[in-house]
Amino acid sequence: MKTAILVFFCFLICLSSAYSADKDTVRELQGTGLPAAGELTDPQQVIRVGSGEKFVIILDSNATTGYSWRAPERTSFVSLNSHRYEAPQSSMPGAGGREHFEFTAQSAGKESLIFQYSRPWEKDIPPAKTATFTVEVISKIKKK
Repeated sequence: MKTAILVFFCFLICLSSAYSADKDTVRELQGTGLPAAGELTDPQQVIRVGSGEKFVIILDSNATTGYSWRAPERTSFVSLNSHRYEAPQSSMPGAGGREHFEFTAQSAGKESLIFQYSRPWEKDIPPAKTATFTVEVISKIKKK
């Protein structure tokens, strides 16, 4: 019984050490002006990521209307990894969902990613909405 309790406390100590190390990494990124990589929804906020990091842009969408978001076809400093539609959590007919676009930062630089919300079959009609995200990719942070 004593051995089991000792093993449990050792596990808790290891777990708390790992957690505090992760918090230090987040603090280190925040000190450089980089947000922790994650999900981004606000086009007004500049996305700052390190080379090789992934980030996800999420846009509200309603597939029942025929509209969907199109990612930019050409990018200079990031690459599109995946695109998926998240169905609405509501069971109400016509409720909207969200589209997720996962990117990886490739090389240092700054660019605008322009997303267009349109119906794919309406070729000569301007998009109903656009969303422009500014992405700044910096060189990988080196620890001292």
